[in-house]
Amino acid sequence: MIEERKKNGDYTSLKDFLVRTRAGFEDTVHLIKCGAMDCFGMARPDLLRQLDIYVKYRRILDTLQESLFADEEIELENKVIDGLDYSIEERCLAEMKAFDYMVTRHPLQFYGGWTNDPTVTTASEIPKMHGKNVKMVGWFMTAKRIRTKDGKAMKFLSLEDLTDTFEAVLFPETYAKYAEKTLSFGPYLVEGKVDALSGNNLIVNKLEVIGGELDMELLQGATYSESNYNGENEKIFEEETQITLNLDKEKLIRAYAG
Repeated sequence: MIEERKKNGDYTSLKDFLVRTRAGFEDTVHLIKCGAMDCFGMARPDLLRQLDIYVKYRRILDTLQESLFADEEIELENKVIDGLDYSIEERCLAEMKAFDYMVTRHPLQFYGGWTNDPTVTTASEIPKMHGKNVKMVGWFMTAKRIRTKDGKAMKFLSLEDLTDTFEAVLFPETYAKYAEKTLSFGPYLVEGKVDALSGNNLIVNKLEVIGGELDMELLQGATYSESNYNGENEKIFEEETQITLNLDKEKLIRAYAG
């Protein structure tokens, strides 16, 4: 697709794209749903309906280039166009399924009740909040689980809000209490004490998953398992255990935060 575009110029329409690339139906559906064809200036549902027509009436695509815009073909294509697009939520959910992240909006923008709450500390404020107890809201980025020198599991959640990223550190006692709740993208409401000396760190003592404003159940496959998620591996390796044997609490944070 990229080589064809480099060689013969930008694609001018869905039809032009299909004629030149001979892309398959499923691949094209994904490209439409994730917004890759918004450049054609049409609503995504309209593009999907046009795709159905092109697949059903292959002769439209099999005609010579100069006859692609015959009157009868244009009439057939235009019948399925109504200009009604997906909602912002539907767009973002489709993007999430395609990329594991949203393009149109940041997920936390659907949670304005929390992000605009004056009692919630933002990641950008952490440097001036050292030693203070705060509550923060964050969206999952990545995670790392290790064992301490006495063999107990703990976890580092890398989160982001609308201002910056931060590290939510769950020491064994806290992790044992909230481990199951950490198996999602969030968003999380976390409370604890700020440790700004070794990075944007929050030592968590309470964690909740926020729900309600965005139907996260529609994000099929968007949760990750303890052992495998987003192509990364959270397995606790023996060498990690050995390394942590000689680290105290402060050194653990500095070793794994950020």
